[in-house]
Amino acid sequence: MEQIGEMLIPILNQMVDFVDKGITAWNNLDGGLKIAIVTLGGVLASIGPLVYLFGTLVSVVGFFMSSRFGGSCRWFSSVDSCGCLCYRQHGSV
Repeated sequence: MEQIGEMLIPILNQMVDFVDKGITAWNNLDGGLKIAIVTLGGVLASIGPLVYLFGTLVSVVGFFMSSRFGGSCRWFSSVDSCGCLCYRQHGSV
């Protein structure tokens, strides 16, 4: 176990130094730039769920248009066509 710890210590030290430099760089940024970065990150993070929601909404509307309303519209249209055909041939529906 000591050998694994001795191997990991330099890697962990490098990771801590990298995070420390990032935090220092963030703290040295102007306040307006920090707000802009956080706002842009929030907008970009919200795009994915909005696209998913829009796609789900389109799918649901398409489903109802094709199965429920679309199916009944096709049925009414075929009844109407049948009625017109009967009227032309027999003079009444």
